[in-house]
Amino acid sequence: MSCRFWSKVETGDPGACWRWLGSRIGGHGSFNIGGRPRIASRVSWTLTNGTITDGLYVLHKCDNRPCVNPAHLYLGTQADNVLDMLRKGHYKNAPKTDEEWLAERSRLRIPNCHATAKVNEEQVVEIRERYASGDVTHEELSKEYSVSRVSIANITLGHTWKHTGGPITRHWKRAPNKNKKRTRLTDDDVRNIRMLRGNGIKRKDIAADFKISMQTVTRICQRKTWRHVD
Repeated sequence: MSCRFWSKVETGDPGACWRWLGSRIGGHGSFNIGGRPRIASRVSWTLTNGTITDGLYVLHKCDNRPCVNPAHLYLGTQADNVLDMLRKGHYKNAPKTDEEWLAERSRLRIPNCHATAKVNEEQVVEIRERYASGDVTHEELSKEYSVSRVSIANITLGHTWKHTGGPITRHWKRAPNKNKKRTRLTDDDVRNIRMLRGNGIKRKDIAADFKISMQTVTRICQRKTWRHVD
C-alpha cells in the first residue's frame, strides 16, 4: 500500500508542499484502501507516524489541501480544527481578535459544526464519497454511523456541514427495491418523512426509500394520518 500511495505524490524538497496527483474530493486527496476512499493526508500521516488517535484530525500547516508532506501535517482536536479555520478566514464573519477566537473555540457552536455532533468532518467526507459512489443507501449509512436517515440525507445533499468537503449529491438516489412488501412505519419514520419532504425531497423518492405509496407520503405530510406525531 505504501508504494501505491507514494507513487501518486509529487515529492520535492523536505520543506516544500508534496502535491497529491490522484483523485480529489473537496480539494483533499482521496486514496482508496480496501475499496473505500480515505483522505490522503490522513494516510500520509499514518504511513509516517502510525495510528491516529480517535477524535483527532490531521491539519495542514501550509493550508494547502492537496499537500501530503508529513512535515506539513499535524494532529489536532475538533477545537483546534475550528480555530484553525477561523484564523485562516475560512468562515464568513470570522472573529478578528484573540479573545473572539478563544470564545469561538470554547463554545464550538458555529453553523453545522458543534460539540454535540454525532459525526466528525472526516466521517462527513466519507459519507458523501460513499453515497456518491452509488454503493450504499441512506438507510445503510444511517445504521452504520448511528444517525437518522434525515441526518444522512442532509449531509449528502449539502444542507448541513456546508463548510466540509466531499461530493454533494444534488438529487436523492432511490434505494434498490429488493422487497416490494411495505414496511410498518414508526414514529421516527414519520418524523423523518416530514423532514425530508420539508427539505424538498420528492414524494416518489421518499416513497421508494420507505417502501410506501406516494399517497401515504402526502397524507403523512398533510397530517391526515399520524396526527399524534409531532
